Amino acid sequence: MTYKSSTAKTTIIFPDEKHKGERIYKIRFDPSEKSKNRPYQLQFYAAYRSRVDPKGLVKGLGKRKTYPSIDECHEAAKVIVDSLTEHGSSLSSIAPNDQTRLLQLTIKLQEQGIDAEQLLYDCTKMKELGLDPVEALKTGRTLVTKAKNYKGKTLGDFITLYEKDPVKKRLSTHQNIVTTLKALTFLSEIKIETLVSADKTIEALTKVYRSYVNKPTITKESALDAQRRRVSQLLRYTRLKTNLPTKEIHEIVCHKDSYQDADLYGDLEGPNPIYSFGASEVLVLLKFFSQEDTFNPIWIIAATLMGQRQATINELHWKRIYPSPPDDQRPWNITIPKELTKLGRQRRLTQDIVFSTDAVPNLRQWILWARSLYKQEPNPDDKLHAIDKHWLRWELMNVCINDYQD
Repeated sequence: MTYKSSTAKTTIIFPDEKHKGERIYKIRFDPSEKSKNRPYQLQFYAAYRSRVDPKGLVKGLGKRKTYPSIDECHEAAKVIVDSLTEHGSSLSSIAPNDQTRLLQLTIKLQEQGIDAEQLLYDCTKMKELGLDPVEALKTGRTLVTKAKNYKGKTLGDFITLYEKDPVKKRLSTHQNIVTTLKALTFLSEIKIETLVSADKTIEALTKVYRSYVNKPTITKESALDAQRRRVSQLLRYTRLKTNLPTKEIHEIVCHKDSYQDADLYGDLEGPNPIYSFGASEVLVLLKFFSQEDTFNPIWIIAATLMGQRQATINELHWKRIYPSPPDDQRPWNITIPKELTKLGRQRRLTQDIVFSTDAVPNLRQWILWARSLYKQEPNPDDKLHAIDKHWLRWELMNVCINDYQD
């Protein structure tokens, strides 16, 4: 067989007769007038094409293309060859049956809106980063399997389970949590299998939160934040029972930023600014609540100097803050029962809070002063005097501070 270096119109200028090794591609020169701007033709040899791409799947292998220069022909050929041999592999290394199966799966992925090329690219990048894409897919498959095991189950089923859970019942906030979750429209309808997807879970919860904020009585951002915290507690509970949602999805769907597009907070009022009393304002309050009409001096002392929660001050006994028998000359210990603390009521604090009166400057003197104002000295087992209606305390306090600032 003789080497044919030209046709009636073109001449092969690469490779020449002296070329050794496999003939991959050839470059022809066309001297005709119509090809003067792109006179060089790049074409891959049929033997090479059949070896590396027997199905004819690779774009550029089967077509003759023209270029302005020889260098551009070589560069274009290199790009195509490198794409076939990257990582030391080519289409010829894949069995025909495997190629057919991969094509079928690619078509199925496309029908479901998944970019097969991007999926495989992501897998290679995961491997380069030291992550096993096969294990990641196994995890996803496990979650799908678990979701199938709970097919037909909803968050409403797990609200009921949470309500009856003997461990959760020990929390002082248990009934409040259950009542809140039951009152959220559409929450109980969310299927457990939805929790496999962050996007679908966010879509479902957006519907829940939108229904909540549309109520005319809901005007504060803090109200919606409270509902989101309760939902987060429920999802954490379902994860313990079903492994759904995953920790990563739970973090995403419970983050405030995930609902920015829904604009749930647009019509809600932001939080009130935090205001801290100065020393002079505390003194004004002490004087104000030492008067007969607004008598409640120990409340200010317990709240500002002892750090006692204001809602539970009237549950604190005198024997916890004043020694029995009395000894005004030496410091004594203050004891805040764990049941009267926030963490204690959540069963997360195991011991009382105890500290010396000397730990807070002048605390002992202020307690003695407040106690001296009582017409009848309180007994150790008496509870601290407090205005029964806590909202009235705040109302009186606001009136006092506003008058002082004016």
